Amino acid sequence: MQKHVVICGMSRSGTTLLHSLMQNSSPNFVTSDNEVSCLNVNSALHTTLTKRPLDCLELPTIFARLVDRNLRVIFCVRDPRDVICSVHKLVPHDYFIGYKNQYFLDVKNHISSLSNPGLKQIYASWSRFADKVLTVRYEDLVLRPETVQKAIYAYVGEHPESDFSEFSESSRVSEKMVVALNGTRQIDSKGVGIWRKHPQRVWQEFTDNPALFEMVVKLGYEVDTEWFRSTYKSKLPYL
Repeated sequence: MQKHVVICGMSRSGTTLLHSLMQNSSPNFVTSDNEVSCLNVNSALHTTLTKRPLDCLELPTIFARLVDRNLRVIFCVRDPRDVICSVHKLVPHDYFIGYKNQYFLDVKNHISSLSNPGLKQIYASWSRFADKVLTVRYEDLVLRPETVQKAIYAYVGEHPESDFSEFSESSRVSEKMVVALNGTRQIDSKGVGIWRKHPQRVWQEFTDNPALFEMVVKLGYEVDTEWFRSTYKSKLPYL
């Protein structure tokens, strides 16, 4: 039976990077040149790798419809504080994703609209299916790529031909994927902890949506809410 590896999860959490890493380290994967749902791909004859973050919201259908495949689902997550502070060059006027919504990009027509589901729905899906997927944290991917690669290929049951750490600007990445990747480069950790540079954004999202506090704890990024109190005690004196 051929394998179908599905990469999904939070937007801005390294899904495109991971797809490119696996595509380059395992040339035997059949991939698409652009982002496509696994439900729209015939993977019966090939070992297939697909990537679409919001496939995470289709997991009930995916597990039901692809039951006859050797299915492996990789669910990418990232510190929610960094996620809500992430930007995309096609949406220069705003943060890309929040608790309630994220931008839908119509690249062809140069249109963006805040109409896609946000972290609330994505986290709910992860909570429901965490025991049926391999969770990959963005921070581990960029800080410890070799360790993550071993875990992924043990889960997938394949053998890579090269290391994730060898990925660079010379690696094979389709032009359509480069848009989501914001350009090709060597793996770097500059995106880890960016929330500290956006105190007003974090303050607004967390005070408007207190469920984010639980999300940060459940995903393993904090043990309680002390980080919030200590951060804003100095930045916002009226606390």
